[in-house]
Order: sequence, then structure tokens, then C-alpha cells
Amino acid sequence: MNHFPIRWKIGILVASLLFATGLVATTGLVILRQVNGLIEGMVDGTARALVLAARTRSQVLRSVLSERSSLLESEDRPSMMFADESRAANARTLEFLTELEGVIDQVASPAERRALDEFKSAWNAMTKNQAKVLELTVQNSNTKAQAIIDGVLTEQFNRLRGVLQAQVNGTQKALVAWDGKEPEKARREFSRQRLAFQTMGLADKLRLNLGEHNQATSEAIMSRLEERIEETLGQLESNLRDLSESTLEAERTEMRAAQSQMLDIRRMAAEVQKQSRLDTNNRSLTLSSTVGADSSKKADDAILLLVESLSKKLMEDKKVASASYQSAIWITLAVSLATLIAGSLLGRSVINAITVPVAKVVEALQEIAKGNLAHRVQVDQKDEIGLMVHSLDQVTTNLAALLAQVKGGAQGVTSSSGKLTRLASELMNQAEETTSQAGSVATGAEQLNSTIQSMAGAAEEVSMNVNGISSASEQISVSISGISSSALAASGSVDAVNRAVKAVNDSLSTVAQEASDGSRRTAEARSLAERASATITALDRSASEITQVTGTIQAIALQTNLLALNATIEATSAGEAGKGFGVVAAEIKGLAQQSGQSAGEITRKISEVQESVRHAVETIREIRNTFNDLASGSSRISESVASQKAAAEAIARSAHEANQAVARIAQTIQEVSKGSSDMARSAAEAAKGANEVSSNTSEAAQAARSISENILTVSNTSRKNAESATTLNTSSQDLADIAMSLESSVQQFRLR
Repeated sequence: MNHFPIRWKIGILVASLLFATGLVATTGLVILRQVNGLIEGMVDGTARALVLAARTRSQVLRSVLSERSSLLESEDRPSMMFADESRAANARTLEFLTELEGVIDQVASPAERRALDEFKSAWNAMTKNQAKVLELTVQNSNTKAQAIIDGVLTEQFNRLRGVLQAQVNGTQKALVAWDGKEPEKARREFSRQRLAFQTMGLADKLRLNLGEHNQATSEAIMSRLEERIEETLGQLESNLRDLSESTLEAERTEMRAAQSQMLDIRRMAAEVQKQSRLDTNNRSLTLSSTVGADSSKKADDAILLLVESLSKKLMEDKKVASASYQSAIWITLAVSLATLIAGSLLGRSVINAITVPVAKVVEALQEIAKGNLAHRVQVDQKDEIGLMVHSLDQVTTNLAALLAQVKGGAQGVTSSSGKLTRLASELMNQAEETTSQAGSVATGAEQLNSTIQSMAGAAEEVSMNVNGISSASEQISVSISGISSSALAASGSVDAVNRAVKAVNDSLSTVAQEASDGSRRTAEARSLAERASATITALDRSASEITQVTGTIQAIALQTNLLALNATIEATSAGEAGKGFGVVAAEIKGLAQQSGQSAGEITRKISEVQESVRHAVETIREIRNTFNDLASGSSRISESVASQKAAAEAIARSAHEANQAVARIAQTIQEVSKGSSDMARSAAEAAKGANEVSSNTSEAAQAARSISENILTVSNTSRKNAESATTLNTSSQDLADIAMSLESSVQQFRLR
């Protein structure tokens, strides 16, 4: 290193500093690019896929919940509202699923791809079945049929019952009025009364058969009930026709109206059978509880498997990113430390190779200025500084020799004044020689001055190069600051994912609360339905027992009435002797008629109660089964939402930890930037040292100029000596003075 030229030393130092700075920057950029790629893969890939999968599952669960709510509603408008909500949830599911497929194609494994395909297959089957269910649900054909039975048809039956009851009351009054006087008419009226009762029973039977048809789910049962309904309608029409024919002319108007009313009853019965045949409520419930439940469970299992797989992948990506972060820290620290040590050693070597010999040259020039011409510079270098030191030693040697000669001449002049003439001649020659040597020395001094000027220019070039190094270090620091900003931006992206996952977690909490409330309300309704079913069943048993009792009472009343009629006939045949018996028979007949009327009224009321009880029992049984299905579905939804909520919370924790990791990376980058700034300051200090070298070189040039001026002074003195030698013959005193002056001048220098 000592034998290299100065520009080579400066070039090596600059190249080393640039290489060290570039190595640190390149290492940091490569590692940060790797970490940034991992973070982008986590944020834009795995985390995004996980959020989309969670949102997709949430919409699927919401769609199923809306479908079940639509099934529960008996009115068209709320049922259609829930059906629209279910379809809207499916549309949002399709949007999330489309975006999820694009992300899965980039980051997912074959297993995750299979899970997504299984979900798509199950979800497509679920949506197809759900479309059928919702289409049937909004029709509510069974509900509409029951509304016709309970509404308009019941009103028609009540009107018909009113007409028939009027017929019964009319026959009863006629029987009471005749009081056994016209037995044939009494038999005819009694037959008409019995036909009216039979017709009322047929009307009740028709209403019961229509209700059973609406509740039936089997084709065979429906066909059998339709045959019964048609048979009952025919019997009703036949009975009304017979009653109309046997009714008095004044009462036939009401009977004809009743016959016309049968047309409306037949039309409404046909509409009830038509709506019952559609059977949309039962069909939709069957589809939802079989195919729909199976496909929705498969879809939920598949999407849950995908969510769990993506969660595991996110945790693995987090571990890889953390390992890369630790590796980046150690590699950056190792490279920075190695470059710092190498740069320090190389810089110290270069600085010592320049500043140490220059300091020795400055010390030598200071000694020469003091008059010590015996001082020599000990430098073993072959660069510009070594050449300068060698030239300086030659100048000093020549100057010492010249001064020794001057001193010897002065002593000779002083010791031998007798030889003044001869010595004057020799002195003249010596003076001429001294003048020639002084010229040579002056030329050497000028060359020395030129060399020192070159060295000053080289020192300035060193200063400029070191300043360039400082600027490059500052630019690298700015670049690393940009990388730190990118890392902070990545931290912001992870924070945005954390907020998105928090929003998903809040949405899942809402769905879980709604499912829990629905499950609780379903359990309460199911309990109430079971208690109501038990109460109504007990009521049905009591009504059946009362019906048996009233049947017995009616049979006894009918038999008593017949006996009273026979007794009346016998009393009439007996004449005056049978009048008392006839009075008793009439009283018995009256009591029998009153008992029969009361029993008939009780039977009618009990029949209505039994009909209502049977309908209520069937309805409550269906409601209880539906509530059982809904309770099971709500429980599964609650469990699924709880699982999804836990997964979303794990996602949030992972995203938070990723955010902390990115923040630590940004801090590390800032420390690297600080290291680059320290390197820039070191380069600035090197520039300052180079400036000091330039300043010292300038001082050396000034000292060389001073030597040149002194040499010129010596030359002038020699010239004066020559002039003095010419006048030596005329003035010995002047010669003695000159000799003393020379000796005094030479005493200022130390030659050994």
C-alpha cells in the first residue's frame, strides 16, 4: 500500500466505501423484498381468501335462516319478504364466491381447491332446492285452503244450518200443534225432521272431509277423501231436494235458496281441493327438511373446512414471515459490521500512508527553517510523497555542502590576511562557482515547489472524491428511508385487514345473536304448543264422552216420542175411556220432544267443538314438528356461527401479530438508514482529513518558496563576494569585514 500512488490509494478507499455501501443496501433491499413478498402474499392472498370464505359462510347461514323464517310465516307478505332476503343472501354469496375463486387460484393448495369445489357443488344443489322451496312457500296453498274452509265455506255451512234448523223447528211446532191428532202427518213431519238432522250431519261431515283433505300428504288418502267429498255433496243435494219437495209452499223459497247455495258450496269445495292438491306448504317443508338440510350441511362443512385450512396456512405464513424477519436482522447486522470493520481498517491504512509521511515532511521543513540542515526524513515510500521527501533531502544536502564551503572560505580569509591577493583570486573563482551552484539549487527549489503544488492538487481531488462518497451515502440513506415508508405502508395494509376481520367478527356476532334468539323463541313456542296439544286432547276426549251421552239421550227421546205417539193413537181409539191416558201420553210426548231438542242442540254444539278440536290437534302436531326442525336448525346455525366467530378472532389476532412484525421490520430499516447516515458522516470526516492534507501541502509549498528565496539570497551574496574580491587589493579592511559577515551568516546553520 505504501508504494502505490496517492490517486490509487484514494481510488481504493472510494471503491471500498462504495462497495460496502452498495453491499449493505443490496442486502437490505433483497431481504426486504422477500419479506415484503411474504407480507403481500399474506394480506392479498391468504388473509383475503380467509375473509371472503368467512363472509361466504355468513351469507349461506343467513340464507338458510331466512328460508326457515319464510316457511314459518303463514301470511303471503312476510313470507315473500323473508324469501327475498334469502335470495339476496344467495346473490351476495355468489359475489363473494366469484372473488374467492380468483384468490384461491393464486394462493391455495389442491386440498383447499377441492374443498371449494365441494362447497360449490353443495351450494348449487342447496340453491336449486331453495328456489323450489321459496317458490312453493310464497304460494301458501294449504293456508289458503284452510282460510276458505274457516271463512267463506264455514259461513255458507252456518247459513245452510240455519235453514235446516228452521225446518227442524217448523216440524217440531207442527208435531206439538197436532198433538197426535193426525198420525200420518206426524210421521211425515218426523221423517222430514230426521232428514234435516241428517243433512246437518252431512254438512259437518263435508267440512271435516275438506279439512282432512287439506292436511293429507298421500295421493291415495287425497283420492279417497275426494270420493267421500263428492259422495257427501251428492247426498246433501239429494236431501235438500227431498226437503224442498216435502216442504210447504210457503217455506219452499228458503229451500230453493239453500239448493242454490249448494252450488257455491260445491264451487268452494272444488277450490279447497285444488289448493290442497297443490300442497305447497307440506311440499316446501319436506324439501327444506330433507334435501335442503342435507345440501346446506354439506355446504357448511365444506366452507368450514376451507376456513380452517386457510387459517392454518395464514399461521404458517406468519411463521415464515417472522423467520425471514429475524434472518433479515442478523444478515443486515452481520454485513453492516463486516463492512464497517473492513472500511475502518482500509481507511486507517490509506490515511496513515498519506498523513504520516506528510507530517514528517512538515517537521523537516520546520527544522530547515530553524537552520538545522542536518535533519533528514526517514520515509520508505515510492509514491509522490516519497519522491518529494527524496528531493527535499537532496536540497538540504546540497545546501549544507554549500554553507560548509562558505564557512571554510570565511575561515581561510580570517586566518591568512597575507594571502589576500591569492585568496581573493580564489575567492572570486569560488564565488562564481557558488553563484552557479546557487542557480542549480534555485532550479531544484522551483522543481520542489512544482511537485508540492501537484501534491496539493491531488489532495484537493481526494477531498472532492470523499465528498462524492458522502453524497452517495446520503442518497443511499434516502433510498432506505423510502423502503422504510413502503414497510410502513405494508403495516397499514395489515391494519386494514385487521379492521375488515373485526367487521366480519361483528357481523358473525349479530348472526349468532339472531340465531340464539330464534332458537329461544322456537323452544318457547314448542313448549306452548305441547301444552296446548295436551289440553285440547283432553277436551276432545271429554267431548266424545258427552257425544255418547247425548246420543243415548236422543235415542231415548226418540223411543219415548214413538211410545207417546202410539199411546195417543191407542187413547184416541179407546174414546172417552182413553182420554186420561191420552193426556198423560201428550205430556210424555212433550217431555220427549224437549229432551230430543236439547240433546240435538247439545250434539250440534259438541260436533262443532269436536271438529275444532280435531283441526286444532292436527295443526298443533304439524306446528310442533316444524318447531322441532327449526330448533335443530337453529342449534346448528348457532354452533356454526360460534365456530366461525372463533376463527375470525384467530384471524384478528394473526393480523395484529403480523402488524407488529411489520412495525419491527420498519424499525430495523430505520436503524439501517441510521447506519448509512453514520457512514456518510465518516466519509465527511475523511473529506475533512483530505482538506487538512491539502492545507499542509500548501504550507510545504510556501516553505519551498522560502528556501528558493534564501538560495537567491545566497547567490546574491556570492555575487557580492566576487565584487568584493575585485576590490580586495584596495581595501583589506573591507575584506576583513566581509569575512566576519560570512562567518556570522554561516553560524546560523547546523551542518552536522
